[in-house]
Amino acid sequence: MSLMKIINTSASSQSRNRSQTLEKLWQDYEKKQLRNKRYRTKLEVFYHEFTSQLLEKELAIC
Repeated sequence: MSLMKIINTSASSQSRNRSQTLEKLWQDYEKKQLRNKRYRTKLEVFYHEFTSQLLEKELAIC
């Protein structure tokens, strides 16, 4: 095996590893984006329920 072949094999292996690492990081990013979207939706629903209940109680008091 020549030195250039070893270098090329090593370079392509490093490139493949970097590509796999980047792909995994991107998948993690997308999963976290979806998670955050679900949390925002839950928070919005909770906020609307809370404000509607609060409004009812305020109107009952006034």
